[in-house]
Amino acid sequence: MPVLTVELLLLALYFGVSAFITNKTMMTLLEETKQNMSEISFRETQNINQQLKEISTFAKLLQSEHQRFFKTPDTFGMPYGKPEFAVADNGVYYKTVNNGGSSLYYSSNTKITEKERQKALKTETFDPLFQDIITHNPNVVQIYINTYDNMNRLYPFIDDVANQYENILNMENFNFYYEADIQHNPTRGTVWTDAYLDPAGQGWMMSCIVPIYHQDFLEGVTGLDVTIAKFVDNILKLDLPWEASAFLVNKEGMILAMPEKVENYLGLNELKTHAYGDAKLTTTIQKPAEFNLLKHPDEKIVEQFKKLFTDAHAKIIDFTINHQDFLLSQEKINETGWRLLFLVDKDIIFKPIFDLKALSRQIGYGVIVFMILFYIGFVIYLINKSRHLSTRISSPIANLANLSSEMVNNMETIEIKHLDSDIKEVSQLSHNFNRMVIHLKELFANLEEARNTLEIRVQERTLELSKALENLKLAQQELVQSEKMAALGQLVAGIAHEINTPLGAIRSSVGNIAKFLDKGTLEQLPEFFNSLSQEQRQDFFALMQSALQQEATFSIKEERKFKRALARQLEEHGIKKATTVATKLVSMGIYDHIETFLPLLKSPNSADIIQIAYKLSGLQKSTQNISIATDRASKVVFALKNFARYDKSGEKVRANLIDGIETVLTLYHNQLKQGVEVIKNYPTDLPLLACYSDELNQVWTNLIHNALQAMDNKGTLLIDVAMQKDYVLISITDSGVGIPASIQPKIFEPFFTTKPAGEGSGLGLDIVKKIIDKHDGKITATSMPGKTTLTVSIPTC
Repeated sequence: MPVLTVELLLLALYFGVSAFITNKTMMTLLEETKQNMSEISFRETQNINQQLKEISTFAKLLQSEHQRFFKTPDTFGMPYGKPEFAVADNGVYYKTVNNGGSSLYYSSNTKITEKERQKALKTETFDPLFQDIITHNPNVVQIYINTYDNMNRLYPFIDDVANQYENILNMENFNFYYEADIQHNPTRGTVWTDAYLDPAGQGWMMSCIVPIYHQDFLEGVTGLDVTIAKFVDNILKLDLPWEASAFLVNKEGMILAMPEKVENYLGLNELKTHAYGDAKLTTTIQKPAEFNLLKHPDEKIVEQFKKLFTDAHAKIIDFTINHQDFLLSQEKINETGWRLLFLVDKDIIFKPIFDLKALSRQIGYGVIVFMILFYIGFVIYLINKSRHLSTRISSPIANLANLSSEMVNNMETIEIKHLDSDIKEVSQLSHNFNRMVIHLKELFANLEEARNTLEIRVQERTLELSKALENLKLAQQELVQSEKMAALGQLVAGIAHEINTPLGAIRSSVGNIAKFLDKGTLEQLPEFFNSLSQEQRQDFFALMQSALQQEATFSIKEERKFKRALARQLEEHGIKKATTVATKLVSMGIYDHIETFLPLLKSPNSADIIQIAYKLSGLQKSTQNISIATDRASKVVFALKNFARYDKSGEKVRANLIDGIETVLTLYHNQLKQGVEVIKNYPTDLPLLACYSDELNQVWTNLIHNALQAMDNKGTLLIDVAMQKDYVLISITDSGVGIPASIQPKIFEPFFTTKPAGEGSGLGLDIVKKIIDKHDGKITATSMPGKTTLTVSIPTC
């Protein structure tokens, strides 16, 4: 073990020193890389600046030549002969034949006079210089001059220039024109534009532009175009160490040009070419905002670029994209103010270090494997060496182990044996074992006797507890039933009133029917109908039909209002005894639209007609009252039957909780109608629950009864039923005085009550809680003055 410990320490020291050297080397290499990157960035930036400066020099040369032209245009000739011009179908004045020079375009909104024709002819003198610049500078793809009157001369020649652009083209709408005007370029020097989409069809590009002035008048703008593809292929195609990538951004962080590798890092596709289709450009289209590094969707990338751009001393920073580490350096291009950025993958920088680190690990792992093999052989040797010694020592002990196993299986019949050994300690162990066996035999006999006695006592006690538990369950059921009967006793007066009310209505309606069916009335009917003309019969039946269709019940106030209005209306039509007629018509339910019945009301026998109609409509209303009263009494009896039912099976049944609540509300209808507004929020898809429905009816009874007492039978009773995951929540809220905070924790305790002696047993909410617990549910209470809510939650399964 000491040798193994020393070797493990040496291995740990080896790996520790290796890791330290690796980290130190990586830090040194990183500093050297940053220094080299700074030098390379400066050198390459100077090279690019020189290339851009060369283009700017050409732009200044063109500026000088063009300003000289506008000063003395007559001194310039046409190097390729006289060109041919024509007016296209879309109104564009253009050069029709390629004579080796530039194409020419005049917008259709420019009136072509002799002045414009002469300008189109004499500006042919620019073509040799345009051609020479493009020939000697591979970065420039086209050169142009755009004038204030919307003329465009562009080299190389565009074959169908009349249809390349829109027929109306305002040069001032494009950045390659307005960025050179006096407002944007007061120094009248060269200006480099940002990337934009070329209307001449060359795709995405940037331009070096200069203004052309004649006596402080802006004649036009000359520009040299460099496409983004040229930038990437010619300017940014640098031979950089560490497989570094260079890309170009403007002052605001917009990417001007980038190679494919940077596209993959940033998740963008560089805009080089463009499918123009039939659409033509009439204004500047610049790169989308997604190419602005300061508006990248990854906020971490934006923060890193902000740090690089805003910190004047930050030439090189550590940069991370998608959990990949880089070095990012910047250099400013003086000619344009753009930034040239260099991106280097740290994994490439540290690759030699990583290879060396892997080699050192392989050596360390080889040493570990050698150690493992060595110690396996060493352990095998020790095992063989110790086996002989262990056999000599363990043989007597194994015999003792066999005896102890036999003792476990049969303590009573085990024989005491003395084991001889030439080892003193083993002999002493055998002697002690024999003494232990004798003592354990005695203890085992005593334990067996005590166990038999204990089993008899446990059985007797278990029987007593089972009987007590059964008696307790019966007592609890009787308590719930007695509490239900007590609640029913409190409801008896109200229920009797609820039944007597419809019975009284039936008795009254039966009396009205009997009066109508007396002998005198029945004998009058045939004679009455025979006395009516055919037209009166139709009006009479229409009157009865209208009365029978009226189901609305008026209040006394409404009935008086209708009588007065109808009486006035009848008087206006000359109806005699208008007040009496109006009273009977309103009683029949007719109080408007009487114009149809005016002939009937004006007839000589109108009093008999109204009287018979009044009696017949009263007969119909009496039968309706009997039907309504019967339904009401039946509903009360049904609710009473459901409430008083006592299920002795002790098994759950599937029931609708809302039906139980409605049963209790029906029984309390007499108390509720005295001044309690009941608001019910029930779901339409409540499932049937397996429950003890009779016991839950007792829960709803206690909670509603308590709520009514708390409100003194006046206020608002809100009942909410809702599903919440695997539970049904029933909330009963009253607008009573509330439960004081000091006693809220005690309300579910047995025998606790705030009611005067003799009015409450204090068992109502205790029984409620036991019933809810029996359903594996919960009951909670929240209370404040004017709002007390008890919420019951019952699981659906």
